[in-house]
Amino acid sequence: MCIRDFVETETSWKSAVEGRPPLVVGTLDLFVDEDIDYALRLIRVGVIALCAMMGEGSMADWSAVYLQRTVGTSVGLAAVGYGAFSIAMAEGRFSGDWLSAQFRPVNLVQGGGNSLRSSLSAGR
Repeated sequence: MCIRDFVETETSWKSAVEGRPPLVVGTLDLFVDEDIDYALRLIRVGVIALCAMMGEGSMADWSAVYLQRTVGTSVGLAAVGYGAFSIAMAEGRFSGDWLSAQFRPVNLVQGGGNSLRSSLSAGR
């Protein structure tokens, strides 16, 4: 139900921007190819955002616990680890527009994926 409401809201917004009459709630016609394509693209973006938020949330909730219990650091150093993550995350968000202007967004995503792949491989 939440996904349907979100798709209807976004489709109504899209129709308002394009100058079409807005859709009435409950009238999203998923048999029209344009609406199916738009809804699928919107769901894909939602899944990507969900995965990003899950990773960010788990890092925020569990990084200090991991550093303290598994790695054996002190409570203060575990808190510094979370602080470093927060600063790096903020820096990435603030520099994202500048980076996408310097490089193509596709190159940024591919570079981020390669960085993640090498980081996870080194951690094993």
